[in-house]
Amino acid sequence: MLRNSIPGFEQIMEKEEPKSSIILVIGTPGSFKSTFMFTALSTHTQKTQTKGIYITLEQSKERHLMNLQNIGFEKPSSVDVIDYNYTRKLASIKGQGNLEFEWVIDSMSKYHQQIGSRFSCVGIDSLNALYTLIDTVKDRSELYFFFEKLRSLEATTFIAAEIVKEKTIENLLLGSEQFLCDGIIELGTVEIENKVKRYIQVKKMRGVKHKMDKFSIDIRPGEGVAVLGELII
Repeated sequence: MLRNSIPGFEQIMEKEEPKSSIILVIGTPGSFKSTFMFTALSTHTQKTQTKGIYITLEQSKERHLMNLQNIGFEKPSSVDVIDYNYTRKLASIKGQGNLEFEWVIDSMSKYHQQIGSRFSCVGIDSLNALYTLIDTVKDRSELYFFFEKLRSLEATTFIAAEIVKEKTIENLLLGSEQFLCDGIIELGTVEIENKVKRYIQVKKMRGVKHKMDKFSIDIRPGEGVAVLGELII
């Protein structure tokens, strides 16, 4: 999916990631995690005539689409955006702990049933927000169940996860995400000769031979994220 949907990604991975992979997209605030995921979902679903779902747990649907429009990106009909906060109000489940967490799982399952075999990809924004729906440390042990439920959808799933600059994937959130997921992609910035450059780095991708180097990326109006080439530091 990634090689087929992100321009230049063939420079990083020798082949596509396995179907039903769960990929964490990590990075600091403003590193275009959401844009990267939406680029992948939009391009892939349009090329393959399939459907995808993007669940936003933090921003409203309108705010998310406005942010995309600001970089010249329009939402295609092949990707449906679900605004969790709006749906939560309609369902009157606010503050009911795990019921909110289960809503996320239930939403994806229902979408899968409606679309069937044309359902190909999921975007969840973000893992940090998802954890706020789980009340206790004991409940957080259900992360394994959540990941297995995602795999049962037989769709490639991207999950955004925000980290602070001083932290690494080794101490991200609960710490177990790096072992449960199939792939880890980091987006960030690096300063080179007083200029700030954006980069992408595939830190992990099960079943695929890939480069571990940082690659330069660009945000193209109307197209989204594109890989330019290996970053020379």
